[in-house]
Amino acid sequence: DPALGSSSIKVLATKTPAHFREHMKRPTKPNAKMTLGSLIHCMVLEPGEEFNRFAVQPASIKQRRGKAWDEWVAGIGNREVVKQADWDAAERACAAVMSHPVAPRVLSGRRECSAFWTDENGVRVKARFDALPEAGEVELLNEDGERVSVPLSRCAVDVKTSGSAHPSEWGRWPLERMGMHLQAGSYLRILNALGEDRDRWLFVVVEQSRPHGVAVYELSLKSIAAGEALAAKACRQYAASTDLDDWPGYPTEIGLVCASDW
Repeated sequence: DPALGSSSIKVLATKTPAHFREHMKRPTKPNAKMTLGSLIHCMVLEPGEEFNRFAVQPASIKQRRGKAWDEWVAGIGNREVVKQADWDAAERACAAVMSHPVAPRVLSGRRECSAFWTDENGVRVKARFDALPEAGEVELLNEDGERVSVPLSRCAVDVKTSGSAHPSEWGRWPLERMGMHLQAGSYLRILNALGEDRDRWLFVVVEQSRPHGVAVYELSLKSIAAGEALAAKACRQYAASTDLDDWPGYPTEIGLVCASDW
């Protein structure tokens, strides 16, 4: 669907309309880590579907060129090619998620749900939720640092694969750099506009390499609010640029930059 997704909104919110237009003309091609992440994602959320979407490169075909390669590729349809080592790693990562004491519970309910909404600027936006759990409760931290029970029906859940699931890799700076608060804010903005009352965002993070550590984190309400504001701003910018057919880059005036206090 041509509606704006979180990656497009991230470019608009963190860069310029000129960067967005280039992003739409030349989408990022997936690298090996992104492909492995997609495979793990598929195995966790859509078990069995991986056989329809991915194909393991035969051990007898050493290079991705030549007659043998061309003949094999012609027979696998549109499936994405992965190496046996990546397939094995994805199976281990999936098993690690499923054996985690919390992750399978928060990944219950509806999975891979698409949502569409036209916002107040007339901009059509979209979201695809990894999981929207319905039943049960989960213990989360409140603003005072106390653990409280929250219904899972108030949560949306996102599966992320990473080089590290350590808390230091999922703190303020990494989250902002990767725009994950913006994705959460954009998605929950859409969901609540459609009448589904959810205000908590959970990450299920699984490492791509051994021992495939798994951690579950909640994104703070403050971060979600900041991401929602950025998403709304990005949509306003998109509407204005579309109306005027004007896609500016950075300001032309001389600006001021400075190092942080530390």
